[in-house]
Amino acid sequence: MTKKAEKENKVHAAADLDDFQRLDPAGDIFKQIFKYSVVPTIIHDLEMNILDVNDSAIEQFGYQKPEFLEKSVFELHTEEEIEHSEEVLGKMEEEDKLRAETQFERKNGSVFDALVTPCKFILNGKPVIHVFIQDITERKKREAQLHDLNSALKDEVKKVQEHSRELEKTNSELSQFAYVASHDLQEPLRTVTNFAQLLYKKYSQEIDETADTYLNLILDATSRMRELIEGLLDYSRIGHDKKASEVNLNKTLERVKQDIDAVIKESGASLSIDRLPVIKGHETELRVLFQNLISNAIKFRREGSVPEIKLSVEEDDESWIFYVRDNGIGIKPEYHEKIFTIFSRLNDRSQFSGTGIGLAHCKKIVELHGGSIRVGSVPDQGSTFIVSLPKLQPETD
Repeated sequence: MTKKAEKENKVHAAADLDDFQRLDPAGDIFKQIFKYSVVPTIIHDLEMNILDVNDSAIEQFGYQKPEFLEKSVFELHTEEEIEHSEEVLGKMEEEDKLRAETQFERKNGSVFDALVTPCKFILNGKPVIHVFIQDITERKKREAQLHDLNSALKDEVKKVQEHSRELEKTNSELSQFAYVASHDLQEPLRTVTNFAQLLYKKYSQEIDETADTYLNLILDATSRMRELIEGLLDYSRIGHDKKASEVNLNKTLERVKQDIDAVIKESGASLSIDRLPVIKGHETELRVLFQNLISNAIKFRREGSVPEIKLSVEEDDESWIFYVRDNGIGIKPEYHEKIFTIFSRLNDRSQFSGTGIGLAHCKKIVELHGGSIRVGSVPDQGSTFIVSLPKLQPETD
């Protein structure tokens, strides 16, 4: 067919469209909707020749209407999408309406992604196709970005999972090592302690003052070594009981007060405890947590003062936040992190007894429950230990 004949056919088709609008009582309404719709719209025949376009299509593609009428729909597509368009046209023979994604090229050469909704209807006995075109370029960009983010996130999750498995394996090996080493150390330690005690008992009247001092140093050192080993064993055992259960912290604190009753009475400490919640966790470890915090508050009291300890609780949407406040000696800011390190001591042993493992226990217990612990303190003005524990604890195998 010559270009002249094609042009005449398009003119006749456009005339048919005008006839349709004149004959149809709603034709004028259709014409207004078609012309002024914000959705770019093209009408073409089954040979893909463009019969009419609305103003939005003119604005979207950059062609004037006469330029459109000299083109086929294929010429608006990128080369990569022409084959896809033929597939869509083939489906049109089986369906009266469908939606498909494709790409178009504007007059200036820029490309945009589009969602097309072609509808077939009969005009004066001839089938024509009415195509709505929705620009989805920004949506496709966001989808691509989301896909890239999801891929990156999956990679990161995989790395974290691998790291967690390695960390869990390492922690298990370290715990096992700590348990075995500590257990094996106790036997020779007991031997040294026993022989030192036998020497002291049998020859205390025969040795001079220097030997007596040496024996006392040995007994003192072995006693402290035993305390360190027992502390290490306790530390390695934290979390071995994996079964979490509902824990009524009010009952837990009653047991704590009973366990340290002698210390409370000896120091004259004042202990105030708010009404506490029921949480899901490990009862034994939670008892150790609060017992260590309260015992430390009593131990590290200022000389000549009576310990005053207040345990209060607040909540937010996700966590219970516990505050253990005291009026003790306080902690310098530079040591606020160090105190949670195992075997860390800030004070001379002659002033305050202990192994320096209690707060390390607390940190490990809190992290076992998925929480956090920190301290706020000013020297000579007391300390506040802040423990945050999630409200819901997942079951662990």
